[in-house]
Amino acid sequence: MKDITNRYFVLWVCILIPTFYLNAQNVGINTSTPGATLEIKGFSNTSTENTLKITNSSSTEVLTILDNGRLGLGKTAPSVRLDLRGTSENPVIGIGTTNNLASAVGGGAIRYMDGTKELHYSDGEQWFRLQSNALRPCVIAPNDYNAGSYPNITTTRLTGYEPVYDSHGAFNQTNSVYTAPIDGMYVVAFTLSFARTAISTNTYIEGRWVSDNGNSLKCIQAYSETGTGQAGLTCSGTIQLYRGDTVWPEVWHNLGGTRAMRVFGVESDRGFNRLSIFAQ
Repeated sequence: MKDITNRYFVLWVCILIPTFYLNAQNVGINTSTPGATLEIKGFSNTSTENTLKITNSSSTEVLTILDNGRLGLGKTAPSVRLDLRGTSENPVIGIGTTNNLASAVGGGAIRYMDGTKELHYSDGEQWFRLQSNALRPCVIAPNDYNAGSYPNITTTRLTGYEPVYDSHGAFNQTNSVYTAPIDGMYVVAFTLSFARTAISTNTYIEGRWVSDNGNSLKCIQAYSETGTGQAGLTCSGTIQLYRGDTVWPEVWHNLGGTRAMRVFGVESDRGFNRLSIFAQ
């Protein structure tokens, strides 16, 4: 029995010797001089024969490398350098992100920017945003019915704007706080019109957009002469926001006394107070 076992062992070694080699700590298959810990050598560099095939417990090919270097993931006969067009589960590519310069990664590289939810590609000199039909954050909110109360020489949050469009549900109507859904440069604007009344000389209205990230912008409408009219201003500009940052509108004035917005009623039409925010 022992003799038969030894014969089988010798036969097995003889079968392996032509294709399986050990060289120091390296293992070679079909090569006697493996240059890596494991080196598998195909029969040619143009053939579509398999160099390496990995299957799962169901005997389904999950990875295939052909002699010509083509790699298939879930694809048994890859026709390009990397082929994922098989029928196995999730034949998609997940792309990560990087902060490396385009010059460092070279032309043709692609990255995913989680903050802006965008794909960028590199031309070797700079990153470009790939065009898409992804929904851009946008809010349009008029205030036609809420006059509010805005005391003299007091900073007050503007409220009463009611969204007619809010792409991402990011605007809080109660406190006029907008939460940025993505990173980007946001164009912000509001128009404020106080009810018609007397205006004193050398007074002004100051509008502000304020963000919790420390960025802000300011707009001023001054009145150099005494008169009667509809005091107001438009405050617009661009402010940088990162996903999760908040921004809101404020107003300060020294017109004298508490003022209220001009809203729809017996003596006024709609359309005097508007707020809009959108990401570029």
